[in-house]
Amino acid sequence: MKKILIVEESLNTNNRLLDQLKSAGYLVKNTSSCDQLKLFIEQIEFDLVLMNLSSSAQVKESIHLIHSIEQIPVIVISDSWDKQSKIRILKDGADDFIADPFDIELSLARIEVALRRTQPIIFEKKETMIQHKDLIIYPENRSLYIQDKEIHLTNSEFDILSFLMSNPKKVFTKKEIFCYVWKVHSFVGTEGTINVHISHLRAKLLKANSEMTYIDTVWGIGFKMNEE
Repeated sequence: MKKILIVEESLNTNNRLLDQLKSAGYLVKNTSSCDQLKLFIEQIEFDLVLMNLSSSAQVKESIHLIHSIEQIPVIVISDSWDKQSKIRILKDGADDFIADPFDIELSLARIEVALRRTQPIIFEKKETMIQHKDLIIYPENRSLYIQDKEIHLTNSEFDILSFLMSNPKKVFTKKEIFCYVWKVHSFVGTEGTINVHISHLRAKLLKANSEMTYIDTVWGIGFKMNEE
């Protein structure tokens, strides 16, 4: 049974969502305390976190707290979703966002997609290790190493890099990347979503090795692994 933690402003803010999640077969816990959030993440192996907090600073702090302990997907619920808010929350480490007031069926679908992305990636060649330059990916435990140092990625970032490294000579379109990572059949997102994730991924790779270029932009098409 998949376990979901709801972090909210005050307990029982989203009773309807909580009830629907339980009806859908999820084990659900909720908290409004940062101390209890830390305790929950350390002691219980949650599969996903739903966050509904009014303060953007508190959202960022809570996401960083979660990811400092465990790399699990975080979906943020908010009634304020302009373009800059979406970009900021993705840069802060969220995997997705839901507009409030929300549609229950659509919210459940987004949660299902986020959980599906955490499943191990199956590669046709069934390698236990994928390497490009000094990048080494272990698909089974979803880990990335550069020069023997582990680099922590969000689930979306890991899936994007794994997809690009699965065929390093191929130029992948933004549509192909979006449909693969978010497990959909149509490009329902925006190019900005892909650009933000690629930018954040590049920053982490650059921090690990500033002398190496890993991902190239092919203007007007998409992205590929750098081969120089």
